[in-house]
Amino acid sequence: MAKRVEVGAVISEIIRRLNDYGRRIRLLEERMEKVENEINELERVNEENFSKLKISSERLFEKLKDIATKINEIEEKISKLNEKTKEFVSKDELKTLESYVEMFHPLKSKFVTKDELNVLIQKLKKK
Repeated sequence: MAKRVEVGAVISEIIRRLNDYGRRIRLLEERMEKVENEINELERVNEENFSKLKISSERLFEKLKDIATKINEIEEKISKLNEKTKEFVSKDELKTLESYVEMFHPLKSKFVTKDELNVLIQKLKKK
């Protein structure tokens, strides 16, 4: 009968160990499922972020193209303005012109009218 107890004890120990291993396997499977779910969620979030980043970078490149175009337009306008400024009068020329205007300004200069000149000529002839 001692052998039967030993065989029964061995069988019960095997069953206990099998149950323990089964419990451990279930726990590991649950943990693996959680890890897989977390990985799947991370992949989904990563894909969303990547698509958002892609859209943002495309918008950024479009804005950079617009800025480059506007800079080119501004450079063209500046070069046209520089060409126009070459046609402008210099300060010296303007001062010379101003002095001529001052010299011939009717309110500041003393001009003789035709009648006054004729009278002066007649006076000089009489002398």
